[in-house]
Amino acid sequence: MKKRIIPYLALGGTYGADDVEAATKVIAAAAEPGGSFFPLPEETEFQNKFAEHEGAEKAVTVNSAGTALDLCMMTLEIKEGDEVITTPLTFICSATTAMARGAKIVFADIDQKTLNLDPDSVESRITERTRAIIPVHFAGLACDCDRFDEIAEKYGVSIIYDAAHAVCTKFNGKPVGGRGKASCYSFQSNKNMTTLGEGGAVTTCDPDFAETVRQMKTFGYIYGKPVRVVRIGF
Repeated sequence: MKKRIIPYLALGGTYGADDVEAATKVIAAAAEPGGSFFPLPEETEFQNKFAEHEGAEKAVTVNSAGTALDLCMMTLEIKEGDEVITTPLTFICSATTAMARGAKIVFADIDQKTLNLDPDSVESRITERTRAIIPVHFAGLACDCDRFDEIAEKYGVSIIYDAAHAVCTKFNGKPVGGRGKASCYSFQSNKNMTTLGEGGAVTTCDPDFAETVRQMKTFGYIYGKPVRVVRIGF
C-alpha cells in the first residue's frame, strides 16, 4: 500500500503571492523617513475592517493578545490593592497582565460543560476591591456575555474579554468583539486567524477607551501637528 504523505500546513493558513506583495509594500513604506512612526494606511484600514467584522466600533492593533491585555489593564489604571477575577483554565497572561500592575488575581470556577468562567462563581467572589473581570472565550466558545454585562452593571466593574481564540465567535448570533469594556484578540501562529507570527488587537465600543489604548501603545503620543506626548505610555 502506497503511503500518502499529508503536507504540513501552518495553523491558520499560509502566505500566498498577494500576501508577500502586500507585506513587502508595507515594509518598504515603513523604511521611509517617519514611515514606522506614524500609522500606515494599511494598518488603519485593517483596524476599521476588523472592528466592523467583530461587532465593535474601534480596533487598535498591537503585537500580541498579551500586550492587548497589558494595555487594557493600564487604561483601566489597575493598581496594587485592586482585585481582578479570571479563570484558572487559560494561558498565563490572562492573569499575569493584571498581576504586573500589582493587582491580586482571584480565580473563579469554570462551567464543566463549556469550560468558560461560571458567572455565578464570579459574582460570589466580587468584593469592594474588585475592579475588573477577565473572562476567556475558551477555544473560541463564547462566554455568557449577557450575564457578565449584568454583573458589570450591578457592581460597577469592567469586563475585559480574552478573545485570543475568538475571531468570528458569536454570542446569540452577534460577534463578541463589542461586548464588555473591550476584547483582546491574538493573531499568533496557532490561532484561528493568524499572521503566521505574532499579532493582536483590542476592540471596543468605547471610543475614549480605544484612543487611550492607542496612545498607551505609542508611548503616550497624540499624532498631529505637532506630535504631543499626553500621558506616560507603554
